[in-house]
Amino acid sequence: MTFSQPVSDYMGFKLRLDRENVALENVVIEETQGIVKGTVKVRNLSFHKDVLVRYSSDAWLSSRDVSGVFIPAPTTSVAYDLYDRFSFEIPLPEANLTDKLEFCVRFSCDGREYWDNNSGRNYVAISFRSKNDEKKNKTNDAYQLSLDSWTEFASWNHLSLDDSPYW
Repeated sequence: MTFSQPVSDYMGFKLRLDRENVALENVVIEETQGIVKGTVKVRNLSFHKDVLVRYSSDAWLSSRDVSGVFIPAPTTSVAYDLYDRFSFEIPLPEANLTDKLEFCVRFSCDGREYWDNNSGRNYVAISFRSKNDEKKNKTNDAYQLSLDSWTEFASWNHLSLDDSPYW
């Protein structure tokens, strides 16, 4: 990713959320599953809300939208929640097509739209590998590996284990 986790600067994140009404909270790239997962926080301005993540893998020549999914607050309090949280998942494009995924977040309620586009730079994930390329480079036989030293060996990095335990 070309940006740090937004919530890692909590004060900046909170200021941006209060000022812009929407803020990307965190993002994780799960290459083995071929997805980008994340959460978005929005101000609770209205009961009816719509959150979507708009993304492009061709420099915005085309784009797609995925809807955010509301995450209920883990509190048992009857107090008014100032913020709501939504999750999203974006499919990673195949690495042979592009190595860059750009996205931004839209929050709409009461006929108004609010955007988080990383201050006009968009959020960018780059240099991910396709799952097929990763599997091609792995073998099922540890004796077929060509490593300079066994200190470089870690079975989960070099062997095709098909999600089974390495022991």
